[in-house]
Amino acid sequence: MDRDLFDDEIERAIQKRVEAEIQRIADNPDAVIAAYAKKLQQRESEIEALIPKADFADAVMQSDDWAEMSQVAKLLARKGWGRNNTFALLRERSVLRYNNEPYQQYVERGYFKVVEQHFQNPQTGETMINKKTVVSQRGIDFIRRIIDEADE
Repeated sequence: MDRDLFDDEIERAIQKRVEAEIQRIADNPDAVIAAYAKKLQQRESEIEALIPKADFADAVMQSDDWAEMSQVAKLLARKGWGRNNTFALLRERSVLRYNNEPYQQYVERGYFKVVEQHFQNPQTGETMINKKTVVSQRGIDFIRRIIDEADE
C-alpha cells in the first residue's frame, strides 16, 4: 500500500473519531460534564489521601538525623540491597570513592558527611580513630533513586 494513501486513511479515521466525539458531547453535554466532575472528585480524593504522606516526607527530609549505611539499607528494605551492595553501587556510580568516602559534590549537596569514630583497640588498649560515612534523610532519598535506576 502506498505510504501517502495509508497516511490519508489514518487521517480520515482520526477525523471521523474526533467528529463522533464532538457529536457525542454536543448531544449530551451534561453527561460529559458529570463524567469529568466524577473524575475530578476521584483525583481530589487521591490527593487528600496523599497529603499526610507528603507531610511526613517533608518532615523527614528536613530532619537533621544521620544514618549509617547499614541503617539506610534496612530503611529502604530492598531485596538484595544490603550495606555492602549499596556501597558497591555508589562506588560504581562515582558517588563514593574507593574507601567509601563521598565525593565533595555529594557532601555539598547535603547527602553525606564523614564523621570520626573513636574506638579502643582491644589488643593494645590504644584509642584509635576511624572515619565513617553517614547519610542524611535527603541522601537516603538520593540512594533510593539510584537503586530504583539500578533495578530497572
